[in-house]
Parts: sequence; structure tokens; C-alpha cells
Amino acid sequence: MGGKPLAVTAGALMLFLAFAPRAAMPYLLPPYLMAVGIERESFALMQNVQLLVWGVSAILAGLLADRGHARLVAALAALLYASGLVLLATASHSSAVILGGGVLAGIGLGGTTFPVVFAALAGGPVRRRLAIVTAAAALSALFVTPAVQGVLIEAGARATLLTLAAGVALIAPLALLLPPPSSHPPAPETIKGRSLILAILVVGAAVSGFQTGLFSATLGVTLSDHGLAVEVIVTALLLLNLFNVAGAALTATGAPLRRLSLVFLLRAIAFAALLWLPLTPVVVLGAASAAGLVWFAALPLAIAAISGLYGTRSIGFMTGILVCGWQAGAYAAVLFAVDTYGWWGNYDRAFESAFGLALALALGYAAAHRGTHQTR
Repeated sequence: MGGKPLAVTAGALMLFLAFAPRAAMPYLLPPYLMAVGIERESFALMQNVQLLVWGVSAILAGLLADRGHARLVAALAALLYASGLVLLATASHSSAVILGGGVLAGIGLGGTTFPVVFAALAGGPVRRRLAIVTAAAALSALFVTPAVQGVLIEAGARATLLTLAAGVALIAPLALLLPPPSSHPPAPETIKGRSLILAILVVGAAVSGFQTGLFSATLGVTLSDHGLAVEVIVTALLLLNLFNVAGAALTATGAPLRRLSLVFLLRAIAFAALLWLPLTPVVVLGAASAAGLVWFAALPLAIAAISGLYGTRSIGFMTGILVCGWQAGAYAAVLFAVDTYGWWGNYDRAFESAFGLALALALGYAAAHRGTHQTR
């Protein structure tokens, strides 16, 4: 881990804990609505507010982390995040739900996740460190889901949220284990066309958010509409999370732009399978595995590409820009999915859009790699 094993471990644990409430939300929704007595629309609004606040706050958090304030930003954001979950757990009306789960949790996610952790670990073997902490974020969904279901059964939705808040609060002391500000290696020589490549990377982040948001929001409904058994749907989600962890290995080596081309090609294959092949259990499980393998991979690969183009001095800020684009894409995916289902009674048009975008970016990244011959 390049001489910073404790710092990398702390960063990995921070991401694991920060993503735990996000992984738990789909299972919390029905019992939480019953416990609090609010409408589903209020909960959906809270989630949309969280996405947008997360994206904007990620930029500011990354900028401050680049200036040597990663520890302070992460610690304060963790406390705000935990406070938001406590407010969400004790809420009795929709405004408290939106403030706690939307605004405070959104700020917390922006300040405890990728921009701050990536900036803190920017020195030394960046690729390996980014792969490790990305895998930890992916592991959160895999391990948190059964634990949350157990607490829900035993204690209910409010107690589950308080338990998650306690876990998030642990990020504050973990943040103190992040490394102090260090010098960055000199920026690489200017590469022709790097501004265009940067623009493609930002667009790619937004498309990634659109695709993962669309997949998350529609997969269960799509499979249910086609008559697949609940066991198949659950297994598909399990494989998606499992291969998401394995996909972190994609980010540790190889030319980033070429790997990004592979990421979007696999996404195109996954959407094509769901669109144009019979939705048998084998097809569904294969598509979920392919999507999981490249679920988070685009973000650390994009940062690796940016560090090769511009160096690591502004890695937190650039990660924040990418995260903001990702969340904006996820927000757009939910709105687009609702509209397409209302118009056509299925999500085919949305899946076709996701397929076309994936194929275009796969070709674009391949062309960018050939143009720069970028290697790491």
C-alpha cells in the first residue's frame, strides 16, 4: 500500500460506513413509511434532494481536501451525516425527512466519500489505493444488506436508522487517521487534446450515473413485469454487488482510457441483453454480473486518467466534479425512467438510450486511448 497501510485502511472503512445507509434504503422504505406516516412521494423527494446536495457538496469537499483539510472536512461531514440520520429516524413530518435524509445526509456523503478519500491518498501508488477503497465502497452493499434486514426484523426502521447513524459517526475518528498534507509529484507534460479527453471523462461520469441509476431504479420492476421469480431478482442483485467488488481489480492496472472503453462496452452488452434477448434466468444473471463488474469502476479509472493528464494536485476537486456529474446523471435517470414508463408502459426506450450512450463512450474512449497512447 505504498507505506500508508493505516491511512488506506481508514479510507476504506470510511467509504464502507458512508455507503451503508445508501445500501440500506431500499429495504428501509416500506417499514419506514409505515412508522413515520409520510407519503412515498416525500421519501422520493428526500432521495432526489440527497443526490443533488451530494453532488454539489462533493465539489467543495474535494477542493478543501486538495488544500490539506481532508481530515477536518471528513470529520465534520461525518457528524452532519450522523445528525441527518438521527433526524430521519426521529422525524414525524416530511420537512424533517427532507432536511435530515436529503440535505444533511447529502452533505455528509459529499464530505466522507470519494473526493476527500481520493485526495488524502493521492501520493504514491494511486491506482492501487483507489482500487482498494473502491472495493470497500462496493463491499458495503454486500455486507450491510443482511445486517440491516436482521435489525429491521428485530427492532424496526427507526432503530435501524439510529444504528446506521452510529456507524457513520465512526467516520469522524477514522478521518483523523488520514495522512497529513504531502507534496505532489510534478505535473506531467502537457498532452495534446487533454482538454477534450477531460470533457469526455466528465460526460462519462454523468452517463455512468444515468446508467447505474437507471439499472437500480428499474431492474426489479422490469424483471417482475416479465414474470421472473423473486429468487431470480434477489440473486441478480446479489451478483451485481458481488461483481462490483471484483470489478475494483479492473481499476488497479492497465491504461485507464482503454479500461474505460471496456467498462462501457460491458455496460452496452448488459443493456443489450436485457433489451433484445429472452429474459431467462441465465440472461438476467449474466447481465447483472456484467453490470456489477463495471458498476463503480468508471470513477477510479477516470481519476487515474486525469492524474495522468494533469497530475494529482487537484485530484479531490476533479473527483468532486465527476461525482457531481454522476449524481446529476442518476437524478436524470429516475425522471427519465418514470416518463418512459408512463408513455410506453415499459423501460425499453430508457434502456435503448443507456445502450447507445454506452456504445458511444466505449468507442470514444478507445479513440482517445489510441490518440494519446496513455499508459500507467
